Amino acid sequence: MSIKINYNDFYKAVNGEDDEKKDKKVSDARAELEEKLNRIQEEYDKTTTRTYGDNVFSKLVDKTYDALSDEEIEKIAKDNISEREWKEKAKKIEKDAEEKKDNLQKKSEEISKRADEQMTKLDEKTENAKKEVDDEALKRGIGRSSIVMEEKNSLDQAKINAEAEILSNELSDLDDIDKKIANLENDLKDSFENLEIEKAAEIAKNIKALKDERQKKIDEVEAYNEKQRTTRQNALNRLAKKGIDVSEEGSKEYIERTGSMVKELYAYYKSLGSSASKEIVKDKEFIEDKIGENGYYYIKSFF
Repeated sequence: MSIKINYNDFYKAVNGEDDEKKDKKVSDARAELEEKLNRIQEEYDKTTTRTYGDNVFSKLVDKTYDALSDEEIEKIAKDNISEREWKEKAKKIEKDAEEKKDNLQKKSEEISKRADEQMTKLDEKTENAKKEVDDEALKRGIGRSSIVMEEKNSLDQAKINAEAEILSNELSDLDDIDKKIANLENDLKDSFENLEIEKAAEIAKNIKALKDERQKKIDEVEAYNEKQRTTRQNALNRLAKKGIDVSEEGSKEYIERTGSMVKELYAYYKSLGSSASKEIVKDKEFIEDKIGENGYYYIKSFF
């Protein structure tokens, strides 16, 4: 009668558990170790003191200042400008220009109207003068003589000359008005450009003020931190002269933190049994990251 033996049953009988469960147990133990070490580190990071001998120092924490970027400063400087105020200034400039333009156009209309009135009066005067010539000619009995015709022609020529002068003066005055309107439009353009320059100058002024304020706060924070560091360093130097280790690693808190980690690391590798020494060598970088090179060799010395 043959008996079939299952390998897993045989392995369990000899070793107490199969490879898969053994690997899982080791994996769980490693995860638990790392969790414990991280928790120890977190607790150490939360400590607010550093103790050297009998001297307790509050943990040095630099003051910080969340400085605005140049882009943020530029936005604030622009936001501080009242767009409504600048739009009202622009409207006033445009309104003043429009009023001046309207006045010039009205003046132009008045010039043309006055010229028309002068022409009408000139026509009336010429006609009246001709009538007087005809009346006088009838009295003298020379109604259609060459003398009468010559006097009328002379009146017509004088009228033509007067009309030409009226038109010339009108055109000259109108041309002057057109030039003034053109200059007014150029002045309006210049006024808008100057307004933009003035606005840009005010924004630049605001930007400079904000940057100066930012730099002042940065300098204040740096000066405060430097004073804190200098005061702390002077105190540590006095202890160092007495032979006290004032490095971070020499503090009571760090030593306690490292001691706790050494205990956890020792317990973990102890649980690995005969493979502990090999695993420690494999984990050299991991161990040194937690407790330093000396700590690594200290752990290694137990296995």
